[in-house]
Amino acid sequence: MRKFFIVAIFWGCLFFLTVPFATVYGKNAETEFNQLKLDLQLNGVGAQDIGGIEKPVKELMHSGARKEDLKQVISDLSNQGLKGEDLKSSVNSMNELVKNGDSPRKAADIISQVVSRVRAQGLTGQELASKVREAVKQRKAEKEALKKKVQEKHKEIMENKAGQRKKQSKQKKN
Repeated sequence: MRKFFIVAIFWGCLFFLTVPFATVYGKNAETEFNQLKLDLQLNGVGAQDIGGIEKPVKELMHSGARKEDLKQVISDLSNQGLKGEDLKSSVNSMNELVKNGDSPRKAADIISQVVSRVRAQGLTGQELASKVREAVKQRKAEKEALKKKVQEKHKEIMENKAGQRKKQSKQKKN
């Protein structure tokens, strides 16, 4: 009975301590998004466009993207003429890069550069979205190649260290 009482107190304390933090975090994230939403509307981004990018924007915010950075990149994309599905596709691509390990700022820079270059070529709509997806694939491939190179270098270093330890072990025996 005493054991049950102790376990019940432990779980009760755990519940009452974690619920307020989870609630505050959720409210802060929602408040941050609502502030971003207002800022974007003031910068000329349509309410319908904002509604279309809500999910990836919230995911980016949970990944550490700052509200100011998101405001800047989304406003820039909108000012370059991206609306509706084009804007949504670009923000989704940015989110994909962040999920793949890029910082939110780096992902925003990559997407902004690609969109600027593609828009300068006169491409829009599906062509623009396709070019953005290509850039995301290219970035993923670059990161994968770099990761592979680092792993190979690490393996080489570990093999060299193992060889040195063997050599030192043999010298100590002699």
